[in-house]
Amino acid sequence: MSNQIDWIELIKDRKGVITKDNQSCGNIIGDNEENITIEDGAVRQHFYTVPKSEVGTYNGAELTLNISYDELKNYEDKGKDKGILESIAGSIKDKTNSIKEKTVDKLDDDRDKQNSTNTYQQSK
Repeated sequence: MSNQIDWIELIKDRKGVITKDNQSCGNIIGDNEENITIEDGAVRQHFYTVPKSEVGTYNGAELTLNISYDELKNYEDKGKDKGILESIAGSIKDKTNSIKEKTVDKLDDDRDKQNSTNTYQQSK
């Protein structure tokens, strides 16, 4: 059945994927000759690389796998998950450093203004 599926269309539309025990397991986001890639979760993302041989049917709305939700865990791609977490952590670190730099600059400006005011008042 999987050789009759228009993978490009499914990926473009990010079609939903369910397991044979009718559990939602995310959306299809990629494929190659042998596998599909499924993304599950908005905050805590999981990625699965599942062989196309495990694909069952496509009803126009969602793709059904020939494996259970528990079996899907065997196909989890920990490397992609780790890479995304590192990317998010890096982004947060960059933003934190930017805020820190702006705060230090603001404090320096405030000190300069205070010193100028004190110097002006002392000269009177």
